[in-house]
Amino acid sequence: MADGRWGRDLDLPVGRYEFRLVIDGVWADVPGATDTVENSFGSRNAVLMVAQSS
Repeated sequence: MADGRWGRDLDLPVGRYEFRLVIDGVWADVPGATDTVENSFGSRNAVLMVAQSS
């Protein structure tokens, strides 16, 4: 993207996904994540719920 952001479209199966970002080799929180859960490393994963489309 022209403003320095990266993007990617994915077709994910319905379900719950936990994820974090790696930025310049360093694990980072997901900016703006509203749903998070603690992980086993003492930091927080973002949670994404993918619902069935109609």
